[in-house]
Amino acid sequence: PSPTKSVDRTTAYVDSYNGKEQLVYTITQLLPYQDTNFYYSQFTLSDTFRSCETIDINKIVMLDEQNRDVSANWNITLNTTTKVVTASLKALTNKDVYSHTYRLQVPVIVDETKLGATEFTPSTTEGTRLLNSATLTYKHSGETNVTTRNSNTVRTDFLYTIRSKHDAGSTITDTKTNLKGLSNTSFTYSPLPGYFIQSLKVDGKDVSFSQTGGTYTFSNITAYHEI
Repeated sequence: PSPTKSVDRTTAYVDSYNGKEQLVYTITQLLPYQDTNFYYSQFTLSDTFRSCETIDINKIVMLDEQNRDVSANWNITLNTTTKVVTASLKALTNKDVYSHTYRLQVPVIVDETKLGATEFTPSTTEGTRLLNSATLTYKHSGETNVTTRNSNTVRTDFLYTIRSKHDAGSTITDTKTNLKGLSNTSFTYSPLPGYFIQSLKVDGKDVSFSQTGGTYTFSNITAYHEI
């Protein structure tokens, strides 16, 4: 059977203001029963990640259906250049490794500020996303051809926050959350009676403003901001 892939976003943000979030990808694979004369000679799961994803190989784990860590039975590698994670079963002639369902769990840290053009959807109404799928390659003993099966594709959408702050003599639109990537949004600022606006900063840098108040617009949002 083909592998299935899922993503868990229930973990807390690592650094939400700077756009870093932890995701856990899980690749589930059944290794069916095989007759001793038809054991596999190759059985490898692989997954390619994006340049905006950071992976710690020491946190990758293989679990069985009883949630036991069976990583020692697999050769798990990470190519830091191509961002490819592979897990190859070692003891292919051991009958005990068959008739089990395995789950390869790969935690990643996504830097959402580094999402490239290939991660954006064509429509700005859909926002920014990551698309991931996994691959199984296998070969039975005595065979020369390698069979490849692909998993489903999982989609991870990203939402952003723009924080707003103001001094006692002014007002500004409240902080906005759950903003879709590539969307636009505006913040209105104004002085209270008897005051005037002295400065306006976005991400700590001065931007043009009106002393009597005005509107600042964020366009094509792909990161967290503060105004």
